[in-house]
This record gives sequence, C-alpha cells and structure tokens, in this order.
Amino acid sequence: MSSQISTKEKLLYIIDDIELICKEIIENAIAPKSAKLSGPEYSQLTDLLVAKDNELKETLNLASEQAHINKKLDILKAEVDRQDQDINHLQKQLKEAEQILSTAIYQANQKLQSIARANRRPVSSEELIKFAHRISASNAICAP
Repeated sequence: MSSQISTKEKLLYIIDDIELICKEIIENAIAPKSAKLSGPEYSQLTDLLVAKDNELKETLNLASEQAHINKKLDILKAEVDRQDQDINHLQKQLKEAEQILSTAIYQANQKLQSIARANRRPVSSEELIKFAHRISASNAICAP
C-alpha cells in the first residue's frame, strides 16, 4: 500500500498518527489516577510513538532523495530542451542547404541539357567566323 500513496500523503498520515498518540499520552498524564493507563499500555504507546518517529525519519529521508532526483530531472529536462533547440536550428540549416542544392542541381541539369543539344548539332568554326564577321560588319552588338 505504501507504493500506491504519495510520499506527501504518507508523511501526513504518519504525522496524524503521531498527533493521536501524543494526545493519548498527554490525556493519560493529566487524567485522574483511576482513568490512567496501566504500565504495559503506556509502554506500548511510547513504543508506538518511537516506531512512528522512526517511520517519519525514513519517510523524510525518502522525500529528500526524491527531491534530489527531481532536481536532477529538472536539470536533464533543461538539457533536453536546449538540445531540441539545437536540433531545430540544424534542421533549418539543412532545409536551407537542401533548397540551395536543389536550385544548383536544377541549373546544372539545364546546362547539361544545353551542352547535350550543342553536341547534337555541332557548328563548324568556319560558320562561326562568318557569323562573327557579319555581326561586326553591321556594327551590331548581338546576332539578328
């Protein structure tokens, strides 16, 4: 049952138990002689109080360990958040690089197609020279 309740609830139950035991001991101390507890009953109450005190100390130690673990967990969560931000930044850079590379590949493919078309229809150097003379004879800066 102790694994099903939280440490806080367990501490509260133990404190309530200690409070009840202390009330019983105090009432016994101020009660008239006829209503006082016998020696063995009083001894059982004090033993129960000591046992509850030990249980309280163990539970407080557990709470301290849990607080320490929780602190480590918070530090790890902060580290995970920082790593996530780094990953998101790197993803953005990869997307930009992908965009640049896809543009470069598209342009390279177009140039390769242009080179392939030029290789399929070669032009002789004599025709190029005639064409260049024709352009320079008309004082033009581009071909008609």
